[in-house]
Amino acid sequence: MKLRNVESRWEGHDILELQLDKIKDDQFAEQIQKRVYDPESNDIKRLATDLVNNGQKEPIAVDPSFTKIWRGHRRFLAAKSAGLRSLKAIVLTEDEWMKGIQNGTIKP
Repeated sequence: MKLRNVESRWEGHDILELQLDKIKDDQFAEQIQKRVYDPESNDIKRLATDLVNNGQKEPIAVDPSFTKIWRGHRRFLAAKSAGLRSLKAIVLTEDEWMKGIQNGTIKP
């Protein structure tokens, strides 16, 4: 199963446990991710260590088809780097994402 409810809510959305291999961020976004957030950088390595030692503090945000990461690219790369299998996530449509940013309920 792809999703499992792990906690109640975050910023008004259900938090789910999402398997990393189910997230298929589109190729363009993946190329940008790797340019902006080098998976081998000390920043990503420190975040990976923090995820392993202290757990995930905030969920990532993905679209319903799991092909876009709206928020949490660094956490996604760090989790993959650390060999984690899943992350806490909220699922948002593009409209929900944009409305949340516009009204301030979601921070990019």
